[in-house]
Amino acid sequence: MGEIAGLIAAFTWSCTSVMLASLSARTSPVALSALRMGAATIALPLVLFVSGTASEIANAPLLTILGIAVSGFLGYGLGDTIYIRALNVLGMQITFPITMALFIGLTVLGGIVLLDEPVTVGLLGGAVLVAYGASLLFSSSRQRSAAEDIEARARGLAPSPRPGWAAYALLPLVGVFWAVATLWLAAAKGAAIGVYS
Repeated sequence: MGEIAGLIAAFTWSCTSVMLASLSARTSPVALSALRMGAATIALPLVLFVSGTASEIANAPLLTILGIAVSGFLGYGLGDTIYIRALNVLGMQITFPITMALFIGLTVLGGIVLLDEPVTVGLLGGAVLVAYGASLLFSSSRQRSAAEDIEARARGLAPSPRPGWAAYALLPLVGVFWAVATLWLAAAKGAAIGVYS
């Protein structure tokens, strides 16, 4: 069941990124993030009520509630706002895979170092493959940009401007904020059930 939920979440996140990439050209990242957080604030209590799990939030320790709030601020308030900006500046083909690879890598590393998660061969192999895949996407994007510049010059046109280092600096920020938000939430949950106390 967990694998199916993971696949559904990945599909949903991909669809959301496509929509955000389109909307980011017309709407500010802060406005889009505020709209998403507002919708989630309304929808999540309804989901909890319908699923019969609303009492879990009502009975949760204060540390868990604070962990959820801080995680939401870091992940959605900061991470997603920067992600939406990066989508607008760098495009989805670069932004999505690289931020996802950074998020996964930093979360796994943080889980190992901070939360005593086990290190397995599969985990290490997966990390290497994710990093390699992200590097392939990044290099193919740069090659495609160079080819577009050559084609533009052949037609007598000026090459399109390329994003500078500041645009690419958004990518690790997204990965860091998402990973910190996830690790913060995991640590708050663990403390609530006595695992990390």
